[in-house]
This record gives sequence, structure tokens and C-alpha cells, in this order.
Amino acid sequence: MPHSRVIVYELTPYGRELEPVVLALGAWGFKSLGDPREEQVITPDAMTMDLRTAFQPQVAEQLPATAYAARFGRAELLIRVDGSTLDVTRGDGPVDLAFAAGPGIRLLISGELAPERAIETGVVEVLRGRRALLGRFASTFHLAA
Repeated sequence: MPHSRVIVYELTPYGRELEPVVLALGAWGFKSLGDPREEQVITPDAMTMDLRTAFQPQVAEQLPATAYAARFGRAELLIRVDGSTLDVTRGDGPVDLAFAAGPGIRLLISGELAPERAIETGVVEVLRGRRALLGRFASTFHLAA
């Protein structure tokens, strides 16, 4: 039986020092995003960075712990918020709200589209859970355009 090698790349503590700079650049770039193109694809890594950039820990601290399952095209993410702690992984688990969205999710994150309107217009499809929790998601992940 052949041996397989798995190589895992991980940032060093020195590399992690750049996180605030990278997130600040992401927030800056978010302001110049236009309407999504028809062929635009959301990758799990890109959405993870978007969520980390938009995360509002001071808002999350005031809210109950919440778990979301989010499907962005083929990317499925498990998003756990507990106080000021954010954990975004691939996989599944128990969640309070599961939803699907496309590139238009940026309209919810920017505040250009209210949560209830995002559901009504099909920008966000609630798969299971209480749809009112989409408002909590929009408060917890917010970047003004």
C-alpha cells in the first residue's frame, strides 16, 4: 500500500500579525464592489475572508451564541458566533439558521438590503430555522458600502 503525504500549511504567529492589515484591506475593498456579475463564483475561502472582515465582535458580544449553516453556490460553511469569537469552518453540525445565497449576499452585509427584503426577493433562501435570525446575521456581519 503506497504511503500518502499530507502537507498542511498554517500561518506562523509572525504571519498572523498581518491579520488586522489584511482585514482592513478587505473592508476598504468592499466599498468599491459593484453589482455581482452573472458568472461570479463565491469560493469558501473568499467567503470566509469576507465574513471575518465584516464580523462585528462588539455587536456579537451582546447577542446569544448562534450557529449558521450558509451555502454560497457550492461553498458550504458552518459559522459559529459566541460572544466576540467567530469560527468559520467547512462541514456541518447543529445550527440555528441554515440559508443559501449568491453573490447578492453583499447587499445584506452592506445594509443595502434589509433581511426580510433579502428573503422576499430571493437574495437569501432560508433552508431551515427561524428566518428572523437573518437579522441577527446581518447585524453581526456588517460592512457599510
